[in-house]
Amino acid sequence: MTDQFDSLAPRDVVITLRSFGRRLDEALAPVLADDDLRDLLGSPTRSTPAISETVESLAVAMPVLARAIEVAATANDPVVPAGVTDASEREPADVGPPPSFDTARAAAVDAANDVAEQLDRASSATVRRTARVAGGGTVSVLEIGREAARTAIGALRAVETRAQGLVVNRR
Repeated sequence: MTDQFDSLAPRDVVITLRSFGRRLDEALAPVLADDDLRDLLGSPTRSTPAISETVESLAVAMPVLARAIEVAATANDPVVPAGVTDASEREPADVGPPPSFDTARAAAVDAANDVAEQLDRASSATVRRTARVAGGGTVSVLEIGREAARTAIGALRAVETRAQGLVVNRR
């Protein structure tokens, strides 16, 4: 399936990921400013996951993608985990107790910034380097960066939707 992320240039991926933390903070601002709404960060709806769940999931996914870029860019005969191209494979089976919301948010933003930094430093030859994906296929450094942007913005949209719902229902 092709989407707008498939055509992003390396610079566009960098800009998208570097702005992610600011955009996430903007989406969360009305919720975090109200103690009653902040208490609802862990409350899902039938159609929308809880904000905390979305951020925790992102805190797991982004480091996987950041590490995959590092491996694909630097290793001889690199192999990256299946979770790089299959989002359902990114969640570890047992992650232990969930981190605090603030810890998960910081981890997700830090990993997004890490991917952005790696791509910003990468030469044009490096972004074209490929790695084998465990389970089959290949993926380039740039494609991993695009997946990081897709994952971050998908989570951001989910957070925006849920945050807006909380604010509207509060009125």
